[in-house]
Amino acid sequence: MKGPKGIRTNDEASQMGDDIGPDEVDARLERISQYGQVSLSEPPLQANLRVANAELLELALRMKEELAAVLERRPDSIERLAHVRRGMNLYLRITSQISRYTQLVVKHHHGQTEN
Repeated sequence: MKGPKGIRTNDEASQMGDDIGPDEVDARLERISQYGQVSLSEPPLQANLRVANAELLELALRMKEELAAVLERRPDSIERLAHVRRGMNLYLRITSQISRYTQLVVKHHHGQTEN
């Protein structure tokens, strides 16, 4: 059953794999931590960029969990919905920054492999 205006219900989201269970969250946090740790062996500029990216990845994951929990409770007022919207906008800005950092890391990696 579709929710209002094409929004998926919680059951539909679960069936489509949108829910992140505790085990998956733990696994993703472990991978992010590993990425950050491995990054420390890079030259200083690259290490800082990758560690910052790992920190943003963790923040985005935690924000996604919190936003999902809030949406599950279904905000009951315009004020609460506005608060959720601000959280979603922040989440999108963080994921955009992750994308930019990732592009820099990839460009740097390709530059090193071409030399």
